[in-house]
Amino acid sequence: MKNIKHILSIFTICLFIVGCDSDDNKLTGGNSDSGWVEFDSSGSTALDDAEVALPYSLPYGTNVNGLEISYKVELVNGDFPSENLGTFTTTLDEGQTTGNIMFQLVSNETAGYELLFTLLTSSNPEYPIGLSDGSQQITHTLTVNCTTKLKVPTAAFTGDYAITTSPLSPFGETIFNDQTVTLTGTGSERQFSVVYLADLGVGQPAMDFVFSFQTCQTILVNESQVTNLACSDIEALLGPDTSSAGSYLENDDSSLTISATEFYAPACGVDAPVPFTITLTKL
Repeated sequence: MKNIKHILSIFTICLFIVGCDSDDNKLTGGNSDSGWVEFDSSGSTALDDAEVALPYSLPYGTNVNGLEISYKVELVNGDFPSENLGTFTTTLDEGQTTGNIMFQLVSNETAGYELLFTLLTSSNPEYPIGLSDGSQQITHTLTVNCTTKLKVPTAAFTGDYAITTSPLSPFGETIFNDQTVTLTGTGSERQFSVVYLADLGVGQPAMDFVFSFQTCQTILVNESQVTNLACSDIEALLGPDTSSAGSYLENDDSSLTISATEFYAPACGVDAPVPFTITLTKL
């Protein structure tokens, strides 16, 4: 009799433990067909000529009847057709616990862009979007990189151009005086000859300023370009502006804008690069 009571006591304790565990774990509420919907990650990158698949899943539950999930697509940065933004739906078939939001990207010839995807609603209340404490991932940021191919005709962007620069150098002189320069080069690279800080009047020779055309219709200045000016034997160098890219139109060589920096390396008491802009207009 004592043994029977002992067995019953152990059985009761086991039932109590199981019951408490089921009650404390409110993820499924004791129902195998319940859970929530979430994105698998907070962000990703893609190329602008592709269809992307953004994975989402049900971490718990068996999805017996299938789900229809609505989501919103918003533009965060850049340019993107407004008709491709808004609210959409995707279907997760019965028995499936993972799926993908399929989205066709649109090519942008000048720059990339950033989209924000937000899960909104589920057709089954047993599978809400995320959890009430906000701990699950219900948004996904997609960064789209420009993939426009570089197409610069050999004869384009050559010949005589009027040059202007702004702002003035830190010492108060015009960086390149307003004048006519001749662009030469083939392929993606161009150069022109010009005197740097000519108004100093020290007779320094002209420098060769070199830049190249890049994808997404941007322009990159070559690094560490010698200006033929120095302070205490330390050459004043020109280089690219890492915070801003120049721009051009591949089918229109009438003008272009170049972003560059003076004092690409410390010199003449200037410790950091100083940005300036070059505008070239074809004559």
